[in-house]
Amino acid sequence: MTSVKYKTDLLPLCILGVTFLVDCYMLYTYQLERWYIPLIWTIFSIPFIKGFLCAFNHHHQHVSPFKHKSLNYLIGIFYASTTGVTYNTWVIHHNIDHHTTGHLGLAWPEEASTWVRPSGATMNHWEYSFKTWLFSYYLVFRNCAMNRSKIKAKCNEFFLFFILQFLITIGALYFNWYTGLLLWVIQPAICLFITGDATWHHHNGLKDTRITYACRNNLDPVGNILKGNLGYHSAHHKKQGLHWSLLPEYHLKLLDSKSMPLDVKNYVAPSDKHMAFIYPLIRILFSKTIQAQENIIKKYPENIRNIYLAKD
Repeated sequence: MTSVKYKTDLLPLCILGVTFLVDCYMLYTYQLERWYIPLIWTIFSIPFIKGFLCAFNHHHQHVSPFKHKSLNYLIGIFYASTTGVTYNTWVIHHNIDHHTTGHLGLAWPEEASTWVRPSGATMNHWEYSFKTWLFSYYLVFRNCAMNRSKIKAKCNEFFLFFILQFLITIGALYFNWYTGLLLWVIQPAICLFITGDATWHHHNGLKDTRITYACRNNLDPVGNILKGNLGYHSAHHKKQGLHWSLLPEYHLKLLDSKSMPLDVKNYVAPSDKHMAFIYPLIRILFSKTIQAQENIIKKYPENIRNIYLAKD
């Protein structure tokens, strides 16, 4: 346990580990004659478990969860098999240019996660999601080629684990082609698409030299528990090296210092309605966290506060 930098990482890491072991069990146990069991697991696990692990993979590539690099490498394999994003992919694709120039509204492909077409027009939702998904690894290789001298070690690790994940996938297909196809090819491809699609609302249509004003936030407490405070997106972009558990506190500091936007356009309504059945349990288990986040919401003007809290 002492190998983990932040205790708050223990729960998502345990969920990831159990989920990966279930995938391995499915691969080992279920052949084509019981095709429906791994299919049901895939259909269930993506929206209810693995889609949220995509957010934590993002977080753990910003701030690695373990003190020992070997454990970070191991968990990177788990994440790659589950989410389709290999070790250091977000570090190179996302952290380098998106967090440096993402608020400027640069056109694709100059900015990896841009919402702007080369003509300067705004992409629609599906165009953005599909392009982010299709060209994600191309842009990683491009960034390595363009910034090789600065990020040589990161790129070498990426190349190594990209090849390793390819070999793992080939091995899974050879061992059990049907379950391997479901859980080591189709599932990661879907999760990679979900990752890109979920980021559409983070920045589209927002362009500002002030980083916090070029982001869209989601202050829904339950949603932020499920996604590791990803909704505090202005705070995340202002200090990308800050651990996800510390984002609400930093968001509050930015709000108190009048560095946060107070326009409704910078905030989105709660999502993840398909998880509503588990909301009461989350509110019981994380009551203190939810109360602290609701106290942050209460500091906002009424028009923003009413997006997230029931009217008195």
